[in-house]
Amino acid sequence: MDNATYIFAWSLYFAGALFLSWLGWGLFKRFLIRELAYLLECWMLAFLLTPWYVIPDGDVLGPAWMIFILDAVTIDVQTGIRALIPVTAAMMLGLVVAIVLGVIYRIRKHRARLQ
Repeated sequence: MDNATYIFAWSLYFAGALFLSWLGWGLFKRFLIRELAYLLECWMLAFLLTPWYVIPDGDVLGPAWMIFILDAVTIDVQTGIRALIPVTAAMMLGLVVAIVLGVIYRIRKHRARLQ
């Protein structure tokens, strides 16, 4: 795969992930409380957009969830777990972001009620 094809593939994947995130946000904020919607949206973005190395010593990146599934199916589950570590870290960061967004939302909501 040459560099232009690699960048094109990532661009298509990124556009698809953002579209899926936009659809998810529309559903989450409509049917769930806002704080839970923030959490699920952050986790979905972390799950979809976390990259990881396709080959352990290589320099080509792919979506970590795909690397996990393909390694678990073709090699074994222990090999696939190497791609779950960055996804877990990204989801923990998403939890922190969701908590901060929830606090900001509550503060703004409280201030709007006082005015």
